[in-house]
Amino acid sequence: MSFIRNNAVFVGFLILAHVCYVCFRNREALQRRKSGADLGAEDNIMALYFVILAEGVLGMLLSVFGYVSRKEMQEARLTDRSQDTRYDIFMHTGTQFIHFNHRGKIGATSATEQPAKSESEKKNQ
Repeated sequence: MSFIRNNAVFVGFLILAHVCYVCFRNREALQRRKSGADLGAEDNIMALYFVILAEGVLGMLLSVFGYVSRKEMQEARLTDRSQDTRYDIFMHTGTQFIHFNHRGKIGATSATEQPAKSESEKKNQ
């Protein structure tokens, strides 16, 4: 069992390399099927599609399994990372409340000032 776990990544990569080899070797047949020129060997090409797909998925799953099984898992502890930080770093407070109090008042008129004129009133003068 230890041999399988240690070498599953390499076996998965070998299977993926074999899938690439099969694709390149049968590239002409796959291109003829795609262009519609060769309709006689449709069953063989569809079987080839299935073999390539199944072998590719198997190689990918085997290499992922091998990588995960070789890696030593560590305990996930959020408190080690966040014990010295403040709450506002996590909460992101204040960024949603954008205010424009530092800018001048736009369009506000007082009783002593004349009201603002529209563009048409400015043109008529």
